[in-house]
Amino acid sequence: MLSYQHAYHAGNAADVHKHTVLAAVLAQLTQKPAPLHYAETHAGRGLYPVSGGEMQKLREYATGLAKLPWGAPPTALSSPYLAAVQRFNTVAEGLTTVPGSPAVAVNALRPQDVLHLCEAHPQEFTHLQTAFQGALARPNVHLHQADGPTRIAKLIRPGQRWLVCVDPSYERKTDYADTAAQVQALLAVAPQACVLVWYPRLANSPHTALVQGLMAGAGVPSLWHSSWRWPAPKSGKMGMIGSGMLAINLPFPLGAPSETALPQLLEATAHAVGATAKATWLQGRA
Repeated sequence: MLSYQHAYHAGNAADVHKHTVLAAVLAQLTQKPAPLHYAETHAGRGLYPVSGGEMQKLREYATGLAKLPWGAPPTALSSPYLAAVQRFNTVAEGLTTVPGSPAVAVNALRPQDVLHLCEAHPQEFTHLQTAFQGALARPNVHLHQADGPTRIAKLIRPGQRWLVCVDPSYERKTDYADTAAQVQALLAVAPQACVLVWYPRLANSPHTALVQGLMAGAGVPSLWHSSWRWPAPKSGKMGMIGSGMLAINLPFPLGAPSETALPQLLEATAHAVGATAKATWLQGRA
């Protein structure tokens, strides 16, 4: 389980999908003045230099983040994710740093907001510490070298506003069902928390255990699903054919029945990286 290192895949199309949703939700939740508690179960390094050996080995960012107009002026459908990319890069130098989800959060959160970032992999946790001693330094940050879902469930207190991002490596077949159970446990202590769950789309659809597990849970009042799909690898090798994001308690107005901005944003972003996008409600409405 701990062999996975996100540095080989940072900035790929799945990352773009996940961070586009995350940044949009963060932008909405920070409209209210009350502090927001943001937590990640698998934080990774936080920042990924494009020149790094891992990044250059697969260069997956070249067909993901590098395809986006991240240096362009804001537009009506400009992604809050691109604002985070702009914070850590300049047009003059080009794309030099891929922001991970902790960096996307740092760009969106205010001084009164709190971050709890969990990472169990020792090497990745060391990188995360270094990032928050440097470019990502800010108030109210708590780094945990621990199992994310277990630690976060113990941190939640009544009356707090929470956004939890869950994105394990899914290296084990049981990770899909386990993730559903872990999210159920989080919701048991924080029923109003907004929870985002990322998963990889594979040809044999193992994610159905995750989706069905969440839909069967009594503590899931609403479940929004965003799915990206791209062509299978030409080599015939097994690999990702898409990316999925599940959102529980999606904040208003992102979760309103008439909401269209987020799906439109996702469609435009998916098109830029050669994917097709679909967003729908699987259960209820926020």
